[in-house]
Amino acid sequence: MYPRSFIHLLMIALLLVLSISQIVNVTAQSQSASYQAKPNIFCAATNNLGNCISCYNGYYVNWSGVCILGNPLCASYHMEGGECLSCYGGYYLSSGNCLLANPLCKTYNIFTGCCTSCYTGFFIDGPNCVLG
Repeated sequence: MYPRSFIHLLMIALLLVLSISQIVNVTAQSQSASYQAKPNIFCAATNNLGNCISCYNGYYVNWSGVCILGNPLCASYHMEGGECLSCYGGYYLSSGNCLLANPLCKTYNIFTGCCTSCYTGFFIDGPNCVLG
């Protein structure tokens, strides 16, 4: 079984590859004289003014109606500003950002990152797990 941090790095790499492939695809298409690029290639839907109202996964709509790449550690975003509302496993929410939880924690508080239980051979010392 792979460590949580390795799996999250793989998820980040996948998001980056998908983003790059979309950019490469649009760049290749834009070299055609008949092609006019959309103002924002990550926009899933627009309103009647052409502003984005929803984005593809991994992006959020900013205050000006443009899709911006979000923090790949966020499981969900605030619609304006892009602050994280929730995090993927192995991370905890702190001031709108997802931070890596102590990998020695078996369980932890999703808002503070403090360990609530430890793996065998470790014990809780303050907010962390330490070798017993």
